[in-house]
Amino acid sequence: MIADAFLASDVCHRLQALNTEITQTLPLGGNELLAAEYVPKQGALSEWDDETRLVLYRWDGGRGFERVQFVSKAGKSIKGKLAGLELFDFDHDGVPEIVAIGGPYGPSARVASKVYRRTAAGGKFENVWLRKDFGAAFDLRGPAYVTLDHESFKPRRTGLAIQDGKLGER
Repeated sequence: MIADAFLASDVCHRLQALNTEITQTLPLGGNELLAAEYVPKQGALSEWDDETRLVLYRWDGGRGFERVQFVSKAGKSIKGKLAGLELFDFDHDGVPEIVAIGGPYGPSARVASKVYRRTAAGGKFENVWLRKDFGAAFDLRGPAYVTLDHESFKPRRTGLAIQDGKLGER
């Protein structure tokens, strides 16, 4: 319901008029919604274009939405269009983290993955994970196991796992 209300809102229509595409919305509970806003390359106006910015909005229950926070800022967001956006409570504190995965970009086809967390509902998000890898993959295996794998140019495969809220090598 909140996602439909956001897509019908004045804020969303203004963003679309500015050539910004809402690629995904993710309800965070209560009256909060995360919007993935893709800003395509718009010529030489900005070197920060062609990226997906994550923005947190608060709904007033009617048609109005207020921008609360730029979760990912211009120039520090996922390059190109976002490939995946999920909520996952890594540390089991009841406040899920945002996992954002980009698509391959640039001549080397790197893939960015980012995780944003906050310590309490209604708090500010901070970026706690950033990888830009070749052949990156995101794998969600059940309620308490997440792996973020990557391959380098060398013929070895390494990975990190977050299991029961702890980050470690896999």
